[in-house]
Amino acid sequence: MLEHSELAVEAIEKAKPHVTRNREEFLRLLNDVYCYRDIARFFAAKANAAISVLRYQHSGNLADLEAALPLLEESVEVYRDLAGRTDSTYLYANSMQTAQRRIPISGRNGSNKTWGELLVHYENELENFRRNLDMLRSAASVSPEAGSAGARSQGPQLETLRPVHVELMDKNLSYYPLSGKGRIYTDRDFTIDSIAAELAEMQGILLSYERQVGEGTLIRFRNEIPVKILVGFFNGHSYRILDPPSLETDASANDRGQADIRIANALRITGLYAVNVNTYYFEPGENSLRLGKGIALVLGFMDGGQEIPTHDAGISTGVKGEQPVDWLFY
Repeated sequence: MLEHSELAVEAIEKAKPHVTRNREEFLRLLNDVYCYRDIARFFAAKANAAISVLRYQHSGNLADLEAALPLLEESVEVYRDLAGRTDSTYLYANSMQTAQRRIPISGRNGSNKTWGELLVHYENELENFRRNLDMLRSAASVSPEAGSAGARSQGPQLETLRPVHVELMDKNLSYYPLSGKGRIYTDRDFTIDSIAAELAEMQGILLSYERQVGEGTLIRFRNEIPVKILVGFFNGHSYRILDPPSLETDASANDRGQADIRIANALRITGLYAVNVNTYYFEPGENSLRLGKGIALVLGFMDGGQEIPTHDAGISTGVKGEQPVDWLFY
């Protein structure tokens, strides 16, 4: 693919000085050839990055993830050139602008239809990967054996999180133990398969799946001491899922320290995606947790003074021999 695209550029550049008629049409064709080369370079870099990430999925060696970073950076740089070349020469990057299109991302409501629109997603993907790789590097520096071949970057010895009592203002809300096998939604039969050991004493809040999708989440509460609310964001792609906080799209996304993943791959739920845990900090008083439309998990209230070392709990997808890696890009 790379070889053929380079040969095409070489050939059309040789022809360029000799074109004297229909030159505008020729220049459109020349731009097409460069676009095809960009596409070849982009996919080649992405594919090689994916190989390194999937190798890490089995090895647990951070060196495999390190190898993916420059390849992802190269892919975004090339795609940026492609977006520039197509900005005024193409109307659309695809022919199916519907919610049914899922690759590389949903075209719901006619969105993500140009290369320029898609570029933002690839840039965000790269920044998320950099941030999560830095997180794993930090954990490995604290626990050097975590970054060695065959080991997971788990960080320091982890304390069990300390739940605290708060008064829920909505009397219709109730708790469920994360360590139990009960339902996590009032109107769905999903149950927790397994959880990270540090979550064993936490009590989640039972919510409505359909209400989260249609209206979002509001939990009003009164707390006597500082607390952190554990919120589980699903690691997947669906319009029914609430996206995790992102400073790329929301300047207030870290007002309560919620922008960073604290525990990656913290839960496995039969029939749903892996779950990453973020925390929201609240001072004493009457407070409200407001989340946008989409499903998420409110996994309970913990002591606001207890720190959670950022780490990957490694709760697998249930596929034998596979370690979840999708979270690295969210």
